Amino acid sequence: MLHWDGGKWSDDRLGASVKGQFVGLLTPRWFRVGGSAAALMPCSSGSSVVAPDVARNGREQAAGRAVKHRPRGLLLGEGGGKRMSSTGGNRKASRLPTLGRRGEGWVAAQILLIVAVFLSALVGQGWSGGYAVVAHTVGATLFALGLALLVTAGLQLGTSLTPFPTPKGDEITTSGTFALVRHPMYGGGILIALGWTIIFASVVGLAVTGVLALFLDLKSRREEIWLSERYDEYAAFREQTPHKLVPFIY
Repeated sequence: MLHWDGGKWSDDRLGASVKGQFVGLLTPRWFRVGGSAAALMPCSSGSSVVAPDVARNGREQAAGRAVKHRPRGLLLGEGGGKRMSSTGGNRKASRLPTLGRRGEGWVAAQILLIVAVFLSALVGQGWSGGYAVVAHTVGATLFALGLALLVTAGLQLGTSLTPFPTPKGDEITTSGTFALVRHPMYGGGILIALGWTIIFASVVGLAVTGVLALFLDLKSRREEIWLSERYDEYAAFREQTPHKLVPFIY
């Protein structure tokens, strides 16, 4: 008969003993006994007996103390093993959402903001007197500069041009307008929106333009995470090109 005797298993019939510490090295079978988990251990007669720590836990529960059960020796990090991270340790996850496999959500929100900027002309206050000439000149200049920046950058990207923030192509573009600013197309869009708002003297348009600029800044951060993951040389490009959206300004 197999029974527990002072810290070891003893078999009266065979006279053999085994240390009780081997419980954590086996893969136990688990069942519920009175709401707690108990480990079944095989004996020579083919039946099973309850491990002593389960009986001890039962006494503790009877005394009113809660005992937390879990399988021993089955969790990574126990039994002398090292605990591993599923994210690769040093790799930090971005707090900015991807909004789709290719960033489709970013593109949809950007389109809505651009449409809102152009529709803001319908509620523009307009300019009067001498202010109109100055405002229209400044607005038209900003609009033209933004359009030139947008078109030039698009042509330089060539087949790498994509509306989605996920990168496309085998290499990054670092010459031309990209030598002045890392995201010239976004900067061009901001200048266009600002010029349009000034021309029509739209307070609503100015507010939406501010939201658009903030949105494009966040989108560019999300895009640069993807760029850094795809191109090893992008980190050096960021160091060489400190301005992100608008040349010589930001």
